[in-house]
Amino acid sequence: MGECDMVAKKGRNAGDFEEDSGFGVGSGGSKGMLYEFQRLTQKINAKAAKTTAQLPIKGEATLFLSGGLQIVKLGKEAPEVREAVEYLIKNPRIRYAKRIVVRENGVGLVPVLLALQFKAKTFDVSLWTLNTLPILRKNIFGNGVEERIRISVEAKASRKGGVAILVHEPFQARATVLAEIRDLLGLSRTGIVYVISHKSKGIETLLRDINESNMVGEVVARGLGGARVIEVTAGVSQNYKDFVGDASGFECTAAEKKISFRTAYSLFSPEKVDGGSAMLIRYVFKITAADKLAALKVYDMACGYGALALSILSARENATAVLSDSDARAVNLAQLNAKLQGIAARVKVVLADGPDGVTGEYDLVVSNPPLHISRGHLVEVLYNARKLVKKGGRLILVVEDSRVVEVCGLMKDKGIYFTKVFDGGTHSVLEYKK
Repeated sequence: MGECDMVAKKGRNAGDFEEDSGFGVGSGGSKGMLYEFQRLTQKINAKAAKTTAQLPIKGEATLFLSGGLQIVKLGKEAPEVREAVEYLIKNPRIRYAKRIVVRENGVGLVPVLLALQFKAKTFDVSLWTLNTLPILRKNIFGNGVEERIRISVEAKASRKGGVAILVHEPFQARATVLAEIRDLLGLSRTGIVYVISHKSKGIETLLRDINESNMVGEVVARGLGGARVIEVTAGVSQNYKDFVGDASGFECTAAEKKISFRTAYSLFSPEKVDGGSAMLIRYVFKITAADKLAALKVYDMACGYGALALSILSARENATAVLSDSDARAVNLAQLNAKLQGIAARVKVVLADGPDGVTGEYDLVVSNPPLHISRGHLVEVLYNARKLVKKGGRLILVVEDSRVVEVCGLMKDKGIYFTKVFDGGTHSVLEYKK
């Protein structure tokens, strides 16, 4: 076989790439007053009986409310927590995230229950006061999840995670809640924040404020006693100069159709579709030429301003696409470009680190991956992207010729074999068929 010959083999689990968590009790890195706590080495001996009634997870737990009152029936004593956790454990974004940020000033019921349900996940719990810390510690250590939950007391959340959760407290001013949500959106790699709330906390007013603040909020779960879960994502500016100070743009032709892109000089290849991406686009046109009306599902990872997927969709009118990028400016520009090209109804763009939080199965997963990232990170995102390829589908990359052997070798070590399907002189197109 050649250096990139394809042989289907079973890869390692995504957990093979989990970072060393080093979790315990610590502090975040945000500005303002921070409190450092010594890492606790002794577990709290919880002598109270285990709680099994109305838990949203399998098994049992020992849980306490503020003031030290033990929970007997979670659905009665903390209905919003029960309904929220029941929704979150079924949510694919929560299930796929390795690290979850929880911002609250409570006793840690949400992170403790999620940690009991998901044994491989780690959690950063960010508090804004010390008041509930003793009960929070009791809930964490009493349930044996202290190695996977890190506590910080800080003016604002500071650690990043795959997904962020805000537990809405009734005494918080609306302006404070909105500021917390904005901060968490910046820390969530999927660009999604889940707000756990209750209708008695002014949920309708909060939703209105969210949607009037260039964010998008939607109630995704309703439960007993008025419990609500809101999913919040960043909004889209209609004027790209509002969010990109170094604006640029250009027109090009894709399959004899003229299209235009709004870009920014801070992003890759702002004045034209780069040569490598153009090679990949031409290759996709070639392999899909037999059925141009097929309802292709495309995922564009590290999409930038959307050159790959939007070019493909401009020539394949029944295709749909999900695009993701870790740069918020790129995400906004890709959304805007989809609108400008009149294909926004067939496009979804998300803020994400690689395929974090992206779900579904795709006929084509395409990427011009940023090769400046670490080798370990590159392997991780490509490994996880392979999982999104449907049976019979393809994972297609374009890389510089000088990196072909390196990329193929790295992925071969994980049981993923690429074939070089196009050599353009400076770049090569690599393909993995599932």
